[in-house]
Amino acid sequence: MDDEEDAYVFVYDRRNAENTDRKKIHIGGVFSHDVFLEKILQVFDVPSDEEFVITTTGRSVINNDDSFVTLIESGDTLYLLNHSDQPLEAPVAERIEFQPHYDTLIKSGIYEYYASEGSINPLPFAFAELIDNALAATVRNKRS
Repeated sequence: MDDEEDAYVFVYDRRNAENTDRKKIHIGGVFSHDVFLEKILQVFDVPSDEEFVITTTGRSVINNDDSFVTLIESGDTLYLLNHSDQPLEAPVAERIEFQPHYDTLIKSGIYEYYASEGSINPLPFAFAELIDNALAATVRNKRS
């Protein structure tokens, strides 16, 4: 399947404080705000006359084709709110995807594995080094 067809976003309905609904919305082939809005109205059963905003986790409002195209990527988390300044009354879990470089997986921890060979189990040292290297490699990444 094409990546475009597999595109999706997670949308939390936070219009009501006690509501913690999260839905996975497929956006493959959706290239306009109006089509996306229709999907939201349908999936969350929102009356067409109800006022609400769709925002990113950074509270950027998705309200036209330009903001839809520039602000939304597959896998993003969005909020359905009454207004953009609305506080979140309940915690939200956001998915984080991490794909380490091939060398990080293969080469990290080799030294630690052999250096700790006298230990009962050297494998945890190698895993600890993998995690340490992964964090060190991504600490200066700019948020997108």
